[in-house]
Amino acid sequence: MILVLGGTEDSREIATELTNQGYQVTISVVTEYGQELAIETGASRVLSGPLDESKFTEIIKQNSINTVVDATHPFAAYITGMAYKICNLLDIDYIRYERKTTNYLSHQLIKTAATFPLGLEIAASLPGPWLFTTGSKQLREIIEAKVFSIDQLYLRVLPDPDVLANCFKLGLRARNIIAMQGPFSYELNRAMFQDLGIRTVITKDSGTVGGTLEKIKAGLELELNVIIIARPLIGLPKNIIVQTIPALIQFLRRFK
Repeated sequence: MILVLGGTEDSREIATELTNQGYQVTISVVTEYGQELAIETGASRVLSGPLDESKFTEIIKQNSINTVVDATHPFAAYITGMAYKICNLLDIDYIRYERKTTNYLSHQLIKTAATFPLGLEIAASLPGPWLFTTGSKQLREIIEAKVFSIDQLYLRVLPDPDVLANCFKLGLRARNIIAMQGPFSYELNRAMFQDLGIRTVITKDSGTVGGTLEKIKAGLELELNVIIIARPLIGLPKNIIVQTIPALIQFLRRFK
């Protein structure tokens, strides 16, 4: 049984392809919304809920997992590090599916930050309104920084009930929240930035699949400041990382 660590479009494509090729697949996601999407892959089992070392170990043992395909988001550093560690301890094969980084040209309106806190500092030095397309996990950091006027702060998140509840709990109002499932086209990004009067866009380097280039293109065309948060460095061995589904399939065949 293969365990796919999911929550991304990549993971759903992987689970679908592996299932179509006859592999037995269990896919693990964090949210109920992610579970709804994962069910469509046809995987044998879909598990939902946050993972820690204990829960991850339990899933491996209870589901007779012999291979883990980690297709979590590039910024899910804790899960990736934890999964790699536990797989080594349990002698389980581990493969990291890592989407390619975004290739973009240098531009005076593009600022890069090695970490999210540094990205906040840069954003605070630039004019609003600000649009954070970095997800909801750092929402508390954004609010508690107390450098952004709520009236000029916008957050684009998944339309998940728990995510929206957290937004409201931390003080955002409905007018500040854009709840949509991405990735988004250049045209939609451009229209959204323009209609909201955005002057600074903050994004993570989520790669081509994550729609980063479309955000950059739309932002630069409107002469907006674009802040790109770099991916965390996890330090996995390069020989266990693949970047395409065909390469993943080829890797899996080695384990047979």
